[in-house]
Amino acid sequence: MNKQSNNSLETQTYFENNSFAFIDDCILQFIKKIKMENNISLINWKPKNKNYPKYMLLSGDKGILAYIDFYVIKLLNDDLSKSIERDSFTLLNQIRIADSQLDRPIFFVYIIETKNKKLVLFETNEQIKDRWLADGLHSPVYTPVIDEMGDLDNLISIWTSMKKSLARKKR
Repeated sequence: MNKQSNNSLETQTYFENNSFAFIDDCILQFIKKIKMENNISLINWKPKNKNYPKYMLLSGDKGILAYIDFYVIKLLNDDLSKSIERDSFTLLNQIRIADSQLDRPIFFVYIIETKNKKLVLFETNEQIKDRWLADGLHSPVYTPVIDEMGDLDNLISIWTSMKKSLARKKR
């Protein structure tokens, strides 16, 4: 992923206040800003299966381009890796079920507030599966590799490309 882009949300002001009082409010602010500034449509939906992601990326005609799970983290110390750890079994089970039934990419988006800035990092279901298979990970805890995660600029670029690609196919 491109690590030269500025991942600090201070410059892009995706959040209206300096603390995440409520996780849902933080996510809703992010969705609202990304829609207004990048014309990217994300919606919350009520999945029929608890393993499905809770948000969808829509194309212009309301078709589903991808699914998104958000994780909001207020980092109280400097150990970012430890703060974004996930239960391996739960994560891989979610990916397995969603992959087989939803047939769309899944983005795991981490909105992180530190003492000095706010960050957005993400990885996809494919990145997680590839790493899991290549590294032969057997740990009960999955820790994303921060240097391999995409940032906000990458995320907006990928989502915009997905929308444009679908629009070209429909012509």
